[in-house]
Amino acid sequence: MKFGWFLPICLLLTAVAQAEDQPAADRRLEFLNALRERTYYDYALLYLDQLAERKDLPDEIRQILPLERGLTLLEEVRDSSASAAQHTQLDQARGELERFLKEHPNHERAAQANSELGQVFVQKGRVDVFQSRSLAHARNKDELRQSAREYFRQARDVFAKAVAQHKAAYDKFDVHIDERQFPQLFE
Repeated sequence: MKFGWFLPICLLLTAVAQAEDQPAADRRLEFLNALRERTYYDYALLYLDQLAERKDLPDEIRQILPLERGLTLLEEVRDSSASAAQHTQLDQARGELERFLKEHPNHERAAQANSELGQVFVQKGRVDVFQSRSLAHARNKDELRQSAREYFRQARDVFAKAVAQHKAAYDKFDVHIDERQFPQLFE
């Protein structure tokens, strides 16, 4: 029984080694996602600003900063109820997503960016529909509804592009997985 402590220490060292092997980029994105999950959107945006200022930030993370900023702004809008602020935040999210798509049109997350850009247009349309129903905007009712229709049309166009990108990514997968070549997948 001299070695009763040996197994727990080995397991602890293995866990620590695996945690250290995890790339720093993954931990940065995990932290960002944790901030968003807890609805700390302001802190998530500040964290993205800090990441952008870092000189040692890997290019793979630097490339997706506009996308992550757009996602954060869009999630904040979804949790917000102030329609006046929503349009401003949606415009900011749109700008960030369009910037990402312009700088990296062939990035592996470009389809996701287009899907989220479509959601921005849907949200803008919803805000206009909601405002058209309020008594405070009774004079602008027709203009707001027309604006909402235009946003929904733009969303449809962007979603069509996103579908094509997702389909292209899907088509890259093999149609058949050979059981003899990959037996571990069939266990």
